[in-house]
Amino acid sequence: MTRLLFAFTLPLLLAAGPATSQTRPARLVANIGYEAKGTGPDWQLAVGERIALRLSPVGEDGFVTFQYFPRGRRHNEDGLRRWESRTPGGATIVIEAREQECTLGTARYRDTVTVTTAERRLSGCGGRQLH
Repeated sequence: MTRLLFAFTLPLLLAAGPATSQTRPARLVANIGYEAKGTGPDWQLAVGERIALRLSPVGEDGFVTFQYFPRGRRHNEDGLRRWESRTPGGATIVIEAREQECTLGTARYRDTVTVTTAERRLSGCGGRQLH
């Protein structure tokens, strides 16, 4: 019985391909210039040729959601980097990265980051990881 079950499940496992992690936002955009992440819910952000925001599921039957925005202009002033963008449909995102050390779990990062969309405000860390 075990061999029979294995014979049927092995092709399904091989067809699915290798398990991959979706924790790196770098896979979402090309030419990454900035990355950030946070918790509550878990999220990742990548700024490259466009801006990508990945939100992990909330609750048992939640879904991973991705939001994409055109790359907005970056403004720098007094230790604060700020990106603003709007989709053609009117969805907005504002990213503020303040040069202030931030800790996420056991990792330390150069910046404290706030991401604001119409639906939520997210806090986390970004920029270069400190050692």
